[in-house]
Amino acid sequence: QPMSEAPDVAAAAADQQPSPANGETRCKVVVRMIPPSLREDEFRESVGRWLGQIRWLAFEPGVAPVKNGPAGAAGAVPAHAHLKFESPTAAIDFSALVDGAPYRDCEGFESRVTVEWALSQRVPAAAGSRRGGQRIDRKAGTIESDDAYLAFLEALDTPTAAQAATEPATAGLGGPKDAVVVTPLMAY
Repeated sequence: QPMSEAPDVAAAAADQQPSPANGETRCKVVVRMIPPSLREDEFRESVGRWLGQIRWLAFEPGVAPVKNGPAGAAGAVPAHAHLKFESPTAAIDFSALVDGAPYRDCEGFESRVTVEWALSQRVPAAAGSRRGGQRIDRKAGTIESDDAYLAFLEALDTPTAAQAATEPATAGLGGPKDAVVVTPLMAY
C-alpha cells in the first residue's frame, strides 16, 4: 500500500501498527521508478537531508535504454532503493516529501518516484553483530583430540595380520616389483 494514501501524515504515524512477522513497527520503505541512469551517489545526495535518520540503505541501479540498438532491444528498467528509517514518523515524513517528486538523471530521463512500505521489513544483520557476520566453527581444531580419530591413525600405522603374512613370502622372490615389462606399444 503506498504511503501517499494516508490522509493525514500525523494520524498515520500515530496509528502505526506492529508488523505481524516480528513485532516491530514499519520503518522500511521502497523508492521505485527512479530514473535508470541515476547513480547511487546521486541518489544519496538527493536524500541527504534524511541520511541522519536512515539506518540502512540499499540502492539497485536500473538499466538505461539501448540507443540505436537492435529492433528487439529491451527498454529502460528503472532503479529502486530500499531505506530503513530510525522511526516510522521519519519514514512517513520522507514519503510525504519524496512520493511523486520528479527525478531527472544525467541523460535527461525524468520520472516521478513512488514511495511505498516495503513488503519485508527485515534488513541484513551488520557484520560482527550477534546474528550477522561469519559464524564461528566450534569444532574447528578438535579432531586432533578425538578418540575415534586417534584410533584410526594408530590402525593406519600398525600392519594388519593379512599384510604381515604376505610381505615375508614375497620379500625375497624378486617378483613383479623388480621385473621390467615391455608392452607391445613400447616395442613399436
